[in-house]
Amino acid sequence: MPNTQSQEKIDLLKMLGADVRPVPAVAYTDPANYNHQAKRFAESILNAVWTNQFDNVSKKMDKFLFFNVFFPFYFLLNLEILEFIVNLKPKKFISF
Repeated sequence: MPNTQSQEKIDLLKMLGADVRPVPAVAYTDPANYNHQAKRFAESILNAVWTNQFDNVSKKMDKFLFFNVFFPFYFLLNLEILEFIVNLKPKKFISF
């Protein structure tokens, strides 16, 4: 991961069991870029997984599904709940 990330993020990942290796943040075109280093490191370890998060087709599909399927439904459902709450009128007002 680039060494520009917060110490809290690094600590959390380590606490969750990750092997965190901060490296200098350099341009993507540089072979020392953290993404290229992660790929090489994963290729050198048996049964390692490299998520390729910046060029992963399934991630693009997830975003498409979230913004085009889930989010509109979630938004409309919340509007209905909000409308229900706003239109509630108590039968009695109790004060202490």
